[in-house]
Amino acid sequence: MEFETNKKLIDSITPETASILSNLGEVAIDNLDLVDGVLKDIPIVSSVISLGKIGFTIKDQLFIRKFTLFIKSSENVKNSEAFAAFKLEISDPDKREKIANHLLEIIDKSIEEEKIKVYSKLFDKYLNGILTWDEFYILTLTVYDLHILGIQFLKEILNNTDLEKNISVPRDFREGYLTTAGLSQRNGSQIKISDQGKKLYKLAFQ
Repeated sequence: MEFETNKKLIDSITPETASILSNLGEVAIDNLDLVDGVLKDIPIVSSVISLGKIGFTIKDQLFIRKFTLFIKSSENVKNSEAFAAFKLEISDPDKREKIANHLLEIIDKSIEEEKIKVYSKLFDKYLNGILTWDEFYILTLTVYDLHILGIQFLKEILNNTDLEKNISVPRDFREGYLTTAGLSQRNGSQIKISDQGKKLYKLAFQ
């Protein structure tokens, strides 16, 4: 997005924002009056509105909708202890900018809602210390680059499966998305899921 949102984005990831969005329920964010009235106290939303004075575009609506989904799908943004640790971490300006740039990129440019929810789950794991920043960054980039059919196939073949064993799976065109992403390798009638693929499944889908 072509405006300065780094600070606004980070300032919007708060328990207060989570509370506002929770109270909003499932109301559609499809007009400027609703956004300007209900969500105007969220910094990133105010920024979008003020910078879109000539018209509240579909792109603006989509971004706000995706950001809303990202926050509402998170458990740890509402967790005061986890959030306090995050707030301390982003007191470093360089780290703050790095996190903001990455979150803005993946949220703004991802189309599928399922990916936004995965980013949120992985962000929770980052907030509570299960993932380091580098691990979070790599996993979210993997999801960002992975075709949605690849994500669905990964969930499908690993559901109720022993992750430590190779999986006997008939050939499926969706497997190619996993292979290209370095998440799987076929050996005859079986598929071996990489350590990165197992980690993604455990942290985002179990």
